[in-house]
Amino acid sequence: MSLSSFSHRFQKAVGFSPYSYILNRRLDEAKNRLVASDSTVAVIGETVGFKSPANFCKQFRKRNGMTPGEFRQYFRNMPVISLTRPDEAAHSGPERAAHPLPGES
Repeated sequence: MSLSSFSHRFQKAVGFSPYSYILNRRLDEAKNRLVASDSTVAVIGETVGFKSPANFCKQFRKRNGMTPGEFRQYFRNMPVISLTRPDEAAHSGPERAAHPLPGES
């Protein structure tokens, strides 16, 4: 199969060109790493496949509307949402004995 035939079939099946698909995957992985690690922006860019920190920042901003540093700061400063139901949290662990609910003895 020729490169042009592959590219056409890939875009028809996935909705993106192979280049855009790979770029989006790299940028998605970079977003995960920006929030979850303390690595520098340059290291994260290199780790996900960009040869130049400037190109990484340019592509990131183009796709996300903010620089990698702004993205990291924004998402690290968001409040954490608890996925534990209030009734589960109140009835588990040593906190229950220290802080009983109203009506509990």
